[in-house]
Amino acid sequence: MADGYPLWDGTRSTPATRAENLISAMVSDAADLTNAAKAMLASNNGISMVVMAFIPADQTDPVTVPIPPGFWGVVPISARRILSTGSTGLVAGLAAGDLSIILLTR
Repeated sequence: MADGYPLWDGTRSTPATRAENLISAMVSDAADLTNAAKAMLASNNGISMVVMAFIPADQTDPVTVPIPPGFWGVVPISARRILSTGSTGLVAGLAAGDLSIILLTR
């Protein structure tokens, strides 16, 4: 409800949350995301643990979040940059299609 509206009030023609798929090209140790993420919807259909490293919107030090095999759910994060360094299996999982991450950006 950051913009003053509930997530769905029945009167808005657009959703209160924007979303975009995380793709390998968005994983960068140097460049911030176009829109900072406030949460992510993650699905790991692979057999390996994935670790995603990111820099929170209001910090400079990276943190990690594990995404275990079989996981599907929403994870509250505040990310301005998704890192390659410190991530394990992230880019490979995205490229193979075993991992799906949708960033909720607003």
